[in-house]
Formats: sequence, structure tokens, C-alpha cells
Amino acid sequence: MTYWRWTALFAVGVIAIMLGFGAIDGMKACGGGDPIFAFEMVRSPADVEALFHEQCRAAHAQAQYQGLWLDILLFVGIYSAFLICGLLALKQDIGLRSKRLVTAGIGLVLVAALSDQFENYILLRILDRFPGDQSTIDTLYFAPRLKFIALGIATAFAGLLHLHSPGWRKFVGIVAIVGGFWSAIGMFVNDDWVLKGMTLGWIALAVAAFVLSFRRSNGFAAS
Repeated sequence: MTYWRWTALFAVGVIAIMLGFGAIDGMKACGGGDPIFAFEMVRSPADVEALFHEQCRAAHAQAQYQGLWLDILLFVGIYSAFLICGLLALKQDIGLRSKRLVTAGIGLVLVAALSDQFENYILLRILDRFPGDQSTIDTLYFAPRLKFIALGIATAFAGLLHLHSPGWRKFVGIVAIVGGFWSAIGMFVNDDWVLKGMTLGWIALAVAAFVLSFRRSNGFAAS
């Protein structure tokens, strides 16, 4: 199976799990925007209590617990594989001139994955010792921020590599670059940009993987 077909397969997994997070019973029990992202961004025990309102606390806490284990056991590995296989596929298409960007991109994905798992460990501790103490929450601060910045830049690097290909892939590259940097910059400017940018970039990369996988498997040119 070619790297593009593996990338497309992992993209399906990424999409399925992202939808699965929202379908967990109780995840929206306390309302608000994206409850998983909001939990990652808490800065104090008071923030945790505000996110888990007393009237919906039990259901929401159980949902977050399930979501964290889904992330630990499946999602981190699958989104990492999606991005790494995509970068390797691009290297295969472009050749040695892509080596530095591919190596840097893979390194960023691994940094993000490690940060994500550390973040999950801290969030589980907060749930177990609800609402957590300030020192524990302080250790959480850098993990999600490093994760999203690294993933955003890795996504943008994949977009830069798509720009080396002709035709429609240049458009994919531009969208992935915009989405990736929009997400990364959002960590410094506006938290609302983070998930929007990441979603835009990953959709572009997933669509490209699906098309390239289909064309390769049917003997058509990739460009």
C-alpha cells in the first residue's frame, strides 16, 4: 500500500474520532463551545469549576474522562500517523529537495504527540482530584499550546510541500499553509482561531490524500 493510501486511511480515522468526541454522551452536558478544547485551556481551579457546572458535573466529567482515554489510546496515534504518512508521501513525490521540511515536520508531529499525552495525563489528574490544584494546572499550561503550535506548523510544512506539485495541489498547499499558520498564530492571538485553522488545514490534506490515493490505485497520474 502506498503512503498516499495509508494517509487516506488514517484521515478516515481522524475524521471518525473527531466526530466521535462530540458524540460522547454528556460531552455537551454543560453547554458552551468546544468542551474538550476549553478543558485543555483552563488556567485555574476556578476555570475548571466554571466549565463543570454543578448541575451537569457528573455527566460532563465522565464524558471528558472517556474522551481523554479515546485520545490516549487512539486519536494521538492516528492523527500522528496521518500527518507523518502524508509527509512521507510528499517526500516520495518530490524527492531529496523535500528532505529538510519532511524531517522537520515529522519532528514537530512527534513533539505534538508527546505534548498531547502529557496534557492528557495532567487532565486526568485534574478530574481525579477535582477541581485540581493550582500547581497541577500550572504544569498544564505549555502542553496544549506547544501541541497546537507544533501541529499547525507541521500542517503548514505539508502545505509548502504540496506547492512543489503542479495544478490543483498548489491550491491544497495554500489552504494547508493558511490553516496551519492560522491555527498556530491563534495560540498567541485568539483561541477561537486554533481549531478553525487546524480543521481547514487537515481537511485540505485529507482531500488531497483521498484524491491521490484513488488516482494512484487506478493507475492515473498524481498531478
